[in-house]
Amino acid sequence: PANGYLFSVTASNAEGTSSAAQDSFGRAPIAFAEGPWGLATGLDGSIWVAQGMLSGSGTVQQILKNDNGVWTAQTAIGVGSWPIALTTGLDGSIWVANLASNTVQQIVNDNDVWTAQAAIDVGNGPSGLTTGLDGSIWVANSDVNTVQQIVNDNDVWTAQTAIGVDSSPWGLTTGLDGSIWVANWGQNTVQQIVNDNGVWTALAAIDVVKPSALTTGLDGSIWVANYDSYSVQQIIAPPDAPVALAAVFGPALGEMTLGWQRPVSDGGSPVISYTATVAQGEYFQSVTTTDLSCVFDGLTLGSGSTYFTVTATNFAGLSSTTTHQVDAAGNTIPQQPHTGVGITTDGSLAINGGFDRAGNTYSWTALGDPASGGARSGSTLVSGGLAIDIGIPNQPDFTWAAGQTIEVTGSGSVLTLAGAAVNGGQENQQFTLTFTDGSTATWTQSLSDWCDPSAYPNESILSTQSYRNTASGGTDATTNHVYSYGYTLPEGKTLKSITLPNNPNVRIFGAALSDSTAVDLSWNAYGLVVANNQVPNRQGFDGHGNYYNANYEGSALGLQASSNSNFDYMQITWGGATFDLGPAPNRRSQSN
Repeated sequence: PANGYLFSVTASNAEGTSSAAQDSFGRAPIAFAEGPWGLATGLDGSIWVAQGMLSGSGTVQQILKNDNGVWTAQTAIGVGSWPIALTTGLDGSIWVANLASNTVQQIVNDNDVWTAQAAIDVGNGPSGLTTGLDGSIWVANSDVNTVQQIVNDNDVWTAQTAIGVDSSPWGLTTGLDGSIWVANWGQNTVQQIVNDNGVWTALAAIDVVKPSALTTGLDGSIWVANYDSYSVQQIIAPPDAPVALAAVFGPALGEMTLGWQRPVSDGGSPVISYTATVAQGEYFQSVTTTDLSCVFDGLTLGSGSTYFTVTATNFAGLSSTTTHQVDAAGNTIPQQPHTGVGITTDGSLAINGGFDRAGNTYSWTALGDPASGGARSGSTLVSGGLAIDIGIPNQPDFTWAAGQTIEVTGSGSVLTLAGAAVNGGQENQQFTLTFTDGSTATWTQSLSDWCDPSAYPNESILSTQSYRNTASGGTDATTNHVYSYGYTLPEGKTLKSITLPNNPNVRIFGAALSDSTAVDLSWNAYGLVVANNQVPNRQGFDGHGNYYNANYEGSALGLQASSNSNFDYMQITWGGATFDLGPAPNRRSQSN
């Protein structure tokens, strides 16, 4: 029995029966100083209890089972005020949310001694915890209507930017797909928080009734306890993505057969259909089926890489996308992390959120239309004699920045990147350049949003398109751009690798190394001055006394390469080349 065994013994004679002598053993209650609140199970099978909601002096205790099968509470570990929720980390550590302290703490085992670590500040009213599939810790801050992720970077745990959700988030659970679910007590809703290319976003709320707790079913569905309606509800989730994609040539000439297996979990609702696509060169085909395979036709076998995708659909919606790529011989090409499909042929469906995570992409056709400013020639973007490879449409063609290091091939003294930002301009992004001699340099560069040029220093428009493609295969008349960014390597240095910033809103199509050739223009007039009161003569750049100002309101035109008592020598970098603007007079006496 849950409460143990109770034995009673009585004695009887002709006069009657005695009172009972009693003894008990088994699962007797384990006493605590005050009411326990949060519970968690350790990876070693021990039980952890949070207490201190009444006194405010919070503690966490471990309950261990000895060799005789007796469970015993261990010495209390002091934590913050009002410990209310616990979760177990993937490394076996225990995490506690301290409601009144607005902190979260990790309790770690060092040589069999459990110790609470320094508190991590989070939002007000941390009331719920869960452990992500990646080992991060998630906390619901009920007083400020946010959820935060706590991540480990080089053994330092840090709370990330808060994600806004509905009123009074209380319970949390982790979905089988790695998403986070939150119960919003004050708003009577449940929300899913999903990761899209490294950015966590709360989705539209699902109406329930006073949700007090959440858990995840083995089929991937989410279960919610509705306090006021005395009920429990199942929330159907989209299925996992199909698995085990494989492609073979045939059965007929120009055909390929793609097969896959069912999702590991269906989200609590059977899969209704699968949608598979194939992309080869500019050719694109989509097939919807209830089978676990399909045949694509119209292909040119042996003509380059072929890219497949499959999604599953159930009553709740669409799964994430599974991809598979093969070379001309049919061999599998390993999938590269942090890549996406940002360029599509007109009429093609977007894959995994497109270029901007909203399903929009560059148009392959518009990129090749010089009338609107398109700079594509074949599979490259060309500007000033410099060609940057962008691959082929409907296949992975861009990398989003996640702090990864990319090895460099080729040689040259000028590095040029082709790319753009999404979700607004991304300022002062740091690229680390590593050279073959082991030295490094930091290149700080701002990048404009792909649909909103900001004319940042050292940024030029490489290609302009008058429309873009949408997720459904349509178009919209939004002008968009690909930008180029140039960096002149230090003299005598050979570039080995580039480390990108850790910002998924930064997206790079390609890079090229080149050498610039100096051209002497033999300056013969002043068109640039350092300040308004230092105009050297009345001719100016236009012959009417007007000049470029090298330092207008503190904003420098390019960079100052050198200076003396008479001149500032200015430079700008554009399209991968450095331009010397010559001497800008910094004294009025330079009038000739």
